[in-house]
Amino acid sequence: MVALAAAAALMLGAVLWQEIQYRSTQALQVRVFLKDLVD
Repeated sequence: MVALAAAAALMLGAVLWQEIQYRSTQALQVRVFLKDLVD
């Protein structure tokens, strides 16, 4: 039971981590795009 909960927590953590990475990458691309527009 504990192992199952730990596995579920690990999977959830991995999904959240990927989401954060994706969002930060997107934000960076948008920032670069806006900078190019201004220049």
